[in-house]
Amino acid sequence: MPFFDPIRIGASGTVADYTVDRSLRFNSNDSAYLRKSDYGSPDSSTTFTFSAWIKRANLDVWVPIAGSHSGSNAFNVFGINPQNELVWRIRNSSGSDLTRLESTQLLRDPNAWYHLLLERNSTLSTAGDRAKLYINGVRVTDFSQENNDEQDRTYSSDFLTDINIGRFQRDSSTVDYGDFYLAEYHYIDGQAYDPSYFTETDPITGQLIPKKYTGGYGSNGFYLNFSTDTLGTDRSGNSNDFTPNNFSDVAG
Repeated sequence: MPFFDPIRIGASGTVADYTVDRSLRFNSNDSAYLRKSDYGSPDSSTTFTFSAWIKRANLDVWVPIAGSHSGSNAFNVFGINPQNELVWRIRNSSGSDLTRLESTQLLRDPNAWYHLLLERNSTLSTAGDRAKLYINGVRVTDFSQENNDEQDRTYSSDFLTDINIGRFQRDSSTVDYGDFYLAEYHYIDGQAYDPSYFTETDPITGQLIPKKYTGGYGSNGFYLNFSTDTLGTDRSGNSNDFTPNNFSDVAG
């Protein structure tokens, strides 16, 4: 059963008095997911940031942090694939990959909280800088698959206007759901930010911990911290609330 899970990532008061009290559990057996499908046009279709803390509940399955489906074969997805690799992938309706980055580093520790971040700015001249993946504050540079964004690539698909969390549809009939916990989820519309905006290192333990994000979110941005019993409530001030599907708010 999916539920609010009180957590504490990192130490309290060592760097700043900022702790994370709640996460949300996604259970694939319940087909649990969050969705916002009524977005207008984003501030930018080339530049954005996704930042989240996740803890895996099962290995060898999808962890869809953000995904969408458009047409019979077209999709966009940021998350962890069943090979336990961090992935950022765009495929068109013909089934061809436009962008595909998959880390050689594997995320297979079910006891660990991972900070995962996608920093994307397709206007940059260097192909390898247009989409940057980070695991626990460290940029991923080794890939099992590396097909970089085309310069100035924008989105005509639904990725930035119809966002699914915990659900990934690969084609017209195949849908995957995730088994994981999610906390401190930010989407920044119109800015490409590295992990220093969302995390810091505890000087005593050396552990990467969350810090309070103090910047803006753009028109379509959101912040989900699950601090209320209303699942999917956006705390960014934009009121970009998500619709919960197949969740229970009963703890335990």
